Amino acid sequence: LEVASIFVADATHDPTEPDVSILKQSDIPHYVDIFCEDMRKQLAVDGRQMIKWISCQLKQTDRLNSLVMAYIIRDQGRDYQVTALRIKAMGHKVVVIGSFDIAKKDVLEELISEIMGSIVVF
Repeated sequence: LEVASIFVADATHDPTEPDVSILKQSDIPHYVDIFCEDMRKQLAVDGRQMIKWISCQLKQTDRLNSLVMAYIIRDQGRDYQVTALRIKAMGHKVVVIGSFDIAKKDVLEELISEIMGSIVVF
């Protein structure tokens, strides 16, 4: 079983992925409902379960919007915290997903957060 992972995907051609570069704070409640329900369904198909939705935040700067969601899943009896970061970079919708085993939170939470926070968009 994995202890931690970081996954990066180009979701440009996925029509269900939002263009975060044009999102506004007022859009977030709508996306929380959609993502939460879609994630629950997708996890169930894989035999996993969402056990807690933590947060969804739109972070905006002059240069970049990012949508950050966090939740906890149960997979094969283990709990993992998952953080999904969505950005638009160089015309591409990019999704970065970091996860770690909650039992190893003291060691992994800061490391995964630091790696995801250091993503540089040119």
